[in-house]
Amino acid sequence: SRVAIVSWRWDFSRPDALSSDLSLNVAHAIRYAKAHGIHFLFIDIISLDQTLSPNELIQEVARFGTLYETIPVIAAYDDMRLNFDYIMLRPWIFSEIKKMMRNPHRIVYVGHLRQGTYIHKSVLHWWLGRVPRHRMADTSFSDQLRKAWFADYVPPVLALLNGHNNMADIHDFKFIIPPLAEIFTAAEKLPPNDYLLTVAFL
Repeated sequence: SRVAIVSWRWDFSRPDALSSDLSLNVAHAIRYAKAHGIHFLFIDIISLDQTLSPNELIQEVARFGTLYETIPVIAAYDDMRLNFDYIMLRPWIFSEIKKMMRNPHRIVYVGHLRQGTYIHKSVLHWWLGRVPRHRMADTSFSDQLRKAWFADYVPPVLALLNGHNNMADIHDFKFIIPPLAEIFTAAEKLPPNDYLLTVAFL
């Protein structure tokens, strides 16, 4: 395929202001695309008009989200500041990987720190000094992918409530789960924890 969508975790190459807009995750996604003949990439921060009104943005996010179900995906979530399991529970990322369950195309992980490509070895694997070929796909990414596909939004909400993750705005759930946008918008008057519990229950 000549087109793909990037699912990524915003990261920073260095903490100084001059480089704060550079993402190594996106850079690796672009490098992979070039090496594999992919000419067009959809990247949310570029492809979505960030100046739209909330109601218009909800519709655009919903339309954009269908791409995670219909075209090849390049995923890159590595961030040295965070535990990979919790990265995968970040609500935006969690919603994207849940959509990937219905994707008939290839899903590739290309993170730059090998967090997502780490292969969990059992004691037997360490003793053998190798991982059997049939287990080579059991990376951190694929493991978390399978968990997300069969879970609801309770794990991401619990990670937020327990302080393991954070969101710039918890009310973004109206964009993350567009079919429930009206309910979540109405629930924005609730205290933060009550709002998150509402998300979990729905």
